[in-house]
Amino acid sequence: MPGSMLALAIGSVLSRRLSLALTVLTMALSVALFLSVERLRIAARDSFDGTISGVDVLVGARGGELGLLLYTVFQIGDAAPSLRWSSFEDLADDDRVAWSVPISLGDSHRGYRVVATTSAYFDHVKTGRERPLRFADSTGERIDDVGVVLGAQVARDLDYGLGTLVEIQHGLASAGDRSHRDSPLPVSGILEPTGTPIDYSLFVVSRFREELGRGRDVEAATIRTVETAGRTVAFSAVTVAISLSALLIFPLYFLRSFAYAGIGVILPNDLDEAIKDIEMIARSGLRGGVLLPLIPPDCHWLRPLYDPAWEPVFAAIQDHDLVMNQQTGQGLP
Repeated sequence: MPGSMLALAIGSVLSRRLSLALTVLTMALSVALFLSVERLRIAARDSFDGTISGVDVLVGARGGELGLLLYTVFQIGDAAPSLRWSSFEDLADDDRVAWSVPISLGDSHRGYRVVATTSAYFDHVKTGRERPLRFADSTGERIDDVGVVLGAQVARDLDYGLGTLVEIQHGLASAGDRSHRDSPLPVSGILEPTGTPIDYSLFVVSRFREELGRGRDVEAATIRTVETAGRTVAFSAVTVAISLSALLIFPLYFLRSFAYAGIGVILPNDLDEAIKDIEMIARSGLRGGVLLPLIPPDCHWLRPLYDPAWEPVFAAIQDHDLVMNQQTGQGLP
């Protein structure tokens, strides 16, 4: 009897061998997919843990949490809305905050991201397992005196060393904008390899804010910033002066109105601060009024202009008898 039952079972399986094979294949693919997803989850967690450590909170302007994480830690994606410097100072002065480092992206050099920060970045930011950032080569100045610190991979790929002059450009394209071609910055440090996005970055100082942090007043910090900005500031000033002086020669009254009417821009990240900016615009006598940002429909972290939260902003513009403008065709605010 057992032998006949076994033969019957084998015969039943053989008669359904196609459906059985498909069932086994489906189960195998399901298990493989589950294991792959779990492996990816573990790899992503390990990658994050290995990229940065010792950081408890990432703070940014209103927006998505994932976008802020990818932008600040992994340097992926477009530049997020900027946090006001006064807000950063409030956080830095909080007794519950041990340390804080500003990070701003948006510029590049030959396809590599440029991170604007302060020298405190190298003192506090650590990679996985609390490994501090170390310099493979340095002049000792880091970015304190308008230098550039290179990630290990950037220095290797571009064959840069200490003293190499680096030209920073706006945007992330590898060519095109050359706004700072007259004021290249020397390489003052090269970091050791970390196996993180830091290896693929260049670091420059946020000069004006760094000078304020050292105790200089606004005037002294501005003077120091202009002194270290190179010929770009002087060239820009001369260009603007020549352009405006032409309006005194040619009787183009339409163009003269552009020279006389200044427009103040408000940011939609913080509407309370926007109202304060409107008051400042009114006090400054900017006859061009207020320029409202264009908020794309998919910009879900900002309130659209038809949201009731904007009513106090519109009321402030009306109360100060200002003109309200909007430029179409722009990108994210």
